[in-house]
Amino acid sequence: MTLQEIKEIFNIDLKAKNRKHHVLFLRNLYFNKQYNIYQRTIVNIAHELEMNRESLYNSLFKTQFYEEDQNYQLIKKAFDNKDSELYNKACYIIKNKNYPPVPTEFKPKRNKPFKMNEKMPEVRWHYIRIIEALRKDNRHSLWEKPMKEFTINDYKVLESL
Repeated sequence: MTLQEIKEIFNIDLKAKNRKHHVLFLRNLYFNKQYNIYQRTIVNIAHELEMNRESLYNSLFKTQFYEEDQNYQLIKKAFDNKDSELYNKACYIIKNKNYPPVPTEFKPKRNKPFKMNEKMPEVRWHYIRIIEALRKDNRHSLWEKPMKEFTINDYKVLESL
């Protein structure tokens, strides 16, 4: 099935940027058919869909999660049989369904916040020493000077403090 046939049967342009579930499912089905059955490369398919290849890699990765969805199965039947009525029925169900939040497998893991009782890394100690030295300095008034405007002589004064 070509992009033109999909546009005629389902009234969907897969080249257009759209993140609605029914369009994602249809784009995923088209991509999987082109990649697995016709053995086309991801770069060629991405060029045809006017997308970047990372989006298609992501689509390939999420296929196993999509296949668990009942609406994906409906759209897959409609795609295989070229049935626009079944596709419209699946779209109606998707539009009226509230999807659960994204599984934790897709959420990026955040670093733990820094706790004050833990030992500070050595990099931070360097800045703390500079700040303490600048506070002690009364004669050279380096505290008011921005770090971008520091000269070599200012750094020498800092080392001597």
